[in-house]
Amino acid sequence: MKMNHPKKILIIRNDHIGDLILSSAIFREIKKKIPDSKIFLIASKLNRPLIEKNKNIDEIIELEKAEYNLKTFWNFLKMSKKIKKINFDAGIDLRGSVMNSFFLLYLPGIKKRIGRIDLHPIVSSLLTDPVKINPDTHALKDNLKIINEGLEINAKNEKPEIITDKEDQKNFDFFIKKNKLKKYVCICPYAGLKCKQWPLENWKNLIQWFKKYNYDIILLGVKKDIDGLKRLSGENKRCRIALDFNLRLMYLLFKKSSLIITQDGGPMHIAWVSGAKLIELHNLFLYGMNKVTPLGKNSKIIYAKNADMNSIDIGEVKKTIEKVLKS
Repeated sequence: MKMNHPKKILIIRNDHIGDLILSSAIFREIKKKIPDSKIFLIASKLNRPLIEKNKNIDEIIELEKAEYNLKTFWNFLKMSKKIKKINFDAGIDLRGSVMNSFFLLYLPGIKKRIGRIDLHPIVSSLLTDPVKINPDTHALKDNLKIINEGLEINAKNEKPEIITDKEDQKNFDFFIKKNKLKKYVCICPYAGLKCKQWPLENWKNLIQWFKKYNYDIILLGVKKDIDGLKRLSGENKRCRIALDFNLRLMYLLFKKSSLIITQDGGPMHIAWVSGAKLIELHNLFLYGMNKVTPLGKNSKIIYAKNADMNSIDIGEVKKTIEKVLKS
């Protein structure tokens, strides 16, 4: 180990669920290479549950993703003062955000400021160790490259992880027992962005079609989608709704499921990491092909044509489900 490796490291990942999942390997890898380091993570209220049981993280600080308004500027300024008092040796912004780089790295005076520079040109002027990212590589490789170049280590294992404990398992077992679940399929019918949303009429059709199978169906979603989830659950008496499900319990739920069907988003990434059978409906227009390579052999991606989620044929989805369930 090099004597000049930083010992107190700040990592910023206060954005989306999927982004934190795809960054989860770096905490493990930094601890392997710099075992006496102390890792602080800035996470959001939304994605924090994913990482709370990870013992490679010494402290979690909560801060919501930057929005360009007065409240955000004030919150980031307060956080900047807090960071300055901790006196970090290095700070890493995995997002490539101007707000993160300025308020959370530059303004607190962190000596070694590391981050990606492909998204916002101004970010490079705020960093001491800018890392240029290949636009065609997957986020897993991007994150590993950032810590390897910035911290001068040679980490190689990019595999993401979600850490759970006995308490999580106990809560999961209670959920299974309460709902009398044995064989079940998980469906996430709502997407976070309109451009990722497969028509709800298709989800309705699919849930009706599942009556031919001997599976319970778990519909997962958030509180704002409750009315739609109730309507969908009415299409099949074997449906159950899991609302605002704890993300670590979602991981355990997915691990034991016979199949997960979802669109691009946080649940999709959790499903990937679980290793369960997964069918993802994906708008290819949003990313390059290399960026959506499945993490495991159990993953199947059905791509929309011409950036139109309506182009995903329900017949193709049903055929893929039949094939995956038989495999």
